[in-house]
Amino acid sequence: MDAGAASLGIMAPLRNDARPAYPSGMTEKLTILALCELNLISDVEVNAAIEAFMADPMALPFVFKEGYRLNLGKAIRRHPGANEFVNRSGAGPLLKRPFVRAAILQARPDRG
Repeated sequence: MDAGAASLGIMAPLRNDARPAYPSGMTEKLTILALCELNLISDVEVNAAIEAFMADPMALPFVFKEGYRLNLGKAIRRHPGANEFVNRSGAGPLLKRPFVRAAILQARPDRG
């Protein structure tokens, strides 16, 4: 970043571990992946969300421990690759799972 931008305070704050610090008042919704990188959602929770979708694609929204909520069916429908692949006839659960995971990781959950 150039000195001019830094003098304007445009630099993103960093934590000691070089992860970006997101202010609590941030209005942009983060992806599940970003929340995982911030240790707000665990990989165990992501796997549980995948299992919940695989068991019932019409299930109620999945609630993560930190209060984030994700409509799994909507996340799959909004992800072009996952939506197409999950709805293919003859595609078994082992082939669907990576697409479901990708859709969940790229989704932007609601808080609360």
